[in-house]
Amino acid sequence: MSIGVEKSTGVSILLTLFFGPLGLLYASKLWGFLMTVIELTILVFVVSGLPDPMSAFLGVFLVCVPFFWFVNLILSVALTTRNNKKVAKAKELAEEARHQETLAALGRAKQ
Repeated sequence: MSIGVEKSTGVSILLTLFFGPLGLLYASKLWGFLMTVIELTILVFVVSGLPDPMSAFLGVFLVCVPFFWFVNLILSVALTTRNNKKVAKAKELAEEARHQETLAALGRAKQ
């Protein structure tokens, strides 16, 4: 059985803070890819729907980007925590299986 690797929440936050949705790739490849595509799509629609360049700047860089960065930061913490819980559970199950195998081997040795 393959046990995943625990990930650092601090590293996840820093990567997401500096790289936005691309930083989510550390926490989850699927969510990193999805958020990158979703955000780029929304940003294209926002920019293409605005009449002048100043509105585009204000709409994208002062409203959309900070909102997405905040959502990405929350996702990075949640995804890293979920990953670490899965890893801890897998380690616990592996340890229990090893314990059961040891007990079974001792039982066979006594016979």
